[in-house]
Amino acid sequence: MQYHSKKRKIVYFIIGIISFLSSYTFYETLNAYHRIQNKPLTHCGYQLSKNSVPITLIAGILAQEDNAFFQHNGVDWRQAWYSLKENFRHWRILSGASTIDMQVASLCYLEDDTSWRWFKKLRQTLYALIINDYYDKQAILRTYLTKAPLIDKNGSIGGFEKAAHYYYQKSLSKLNLNEQWGLILTLRNRAQLNPHAIKKAGKIPDNIKENMKRAKVRQQRLLKFFKRETHHIL
Repeated sequence: MQYHSKKRKIVYFIIGIISFLSSYTFYETLNAYHRIQNKPLTHCGYQLSKNSVPITLIAGILAQEDNAFFQHNGVDWRQAWYSLKENFRHWRILSGASTIDMQVASLCYLEDDTSWRWFKKLRQTLYALIINDYYDKQAILRTYLTKAPLIDKNGSIGGFEKAAHYYYQKSLSKLNLNEQWGLILTLRNRAQLNPHAIKKAGKIPDNIKENMKRAKVRQQRLLKFFKRETHHIL
């Protein structure tokens, strides 16, 4: 009798959780549609001048942050499933599997979100999917390039063009490959891996160097993919 009572409580608890998540997801979906309709991506970041972003930089960013950017609809489900398994196995978020689209959602619509990380991740996912209903990949990528958090100065977020001037005193189009990777690495940790911090430390940590090496291989594959594409990357 006691066994059946305990089992019934577990079933009720699971049903309650599912009901709560369904209601929460429905509410957040409606809210996301409303916010995106009332605040277009064009109000987030700033306009990029023509040919101001080197194609090698774009390939490097995607190679590190979102290798399947042009193939998914806002969420890389394969990577998300892998990250979810890892996170549940350790019972904490080790990998967020955040796509460029999800990062744009966070930067443009969820910048003041202080909710629990799992709920924030759910909101990022919803917004990323809906953003893809309204905008093409080029618009999402342009927004990211102008909003990415690269400058660790009073919490400032300036995008790649401003970061190029801040760290190298050059325009983005004038950066060499090493300088481009200096900005790309900053995406991983703008406090410890920005060009100023790396210069002060005198070296790049070995684990970061290995990750960068693999990312550079992906960068070359993406550059070949870009050459085959008939549409403009930006």
